[in-house]
Amino acid sequence: MSLPFKVFVVALHKSGTSSLHDFALRAGLKSSHSPAVDNGVNYEKRIIPHIDDHAAILNVMAPVIEQYDVHGDIPWSGLYRAAQKSYPDARFVLMERDADQWWESIAAHWSLGTMSRRLRPYEVVAYSGLIPAQMRVISLADKALLTDAYRRQPSIQIVDITGLENHAVTRHFDCAGAAGCC
Repeated sequence: MSLPFKVFVVALHKSGTSSLHDFALRAGLKSSHSPAVDNGVNYEKRIIPHIDDHAAILNVMAPVIEQYDVHGDIPWSGLYRAAQKSYPDARFVLMERDADQWWESIAAHWSLGTMSRRLRPYEVVAYSGLIPAQMRVISLADKALLTDAYRRQPSIQIVDITGLENHAVTRHFDCAGAAGCC
């Protein structure tokens, strides 16, 4: 099965993106989840020279975008504005989770209890516009900053996305209390 349009999941990682990816695959769709390396090409490395140019990142990632119907997890949450322009028929799915539960999940995922975390290039893109542009290292001390960014993210995206004609945004999947939400 193939869709006549592209779907971009604009939620930050650890918001249910793996669950939606699994659902899309079970539904017979071609789904990509955080495609750092795809078909032997390291796209995460290829975007580094363009880290602040989201249109250029989409151009670098065009082979991945064309190959799949559904695109989720990082870096897509930071690329939605450029994706709106490049893919006028695209659909956008926003999934939300309680910010404190999200923080606990991301802190464990990044092992913040034992060390700080240098953001990978996809993470820099995903968090662009949500945290200070120069911020590249995250620690437990950044909980308030990141949970605030997580709470603000859906409002920013819904206003941006729904302001354009022919774009559909769907809010899905409240992870509160969901086992295995990732």
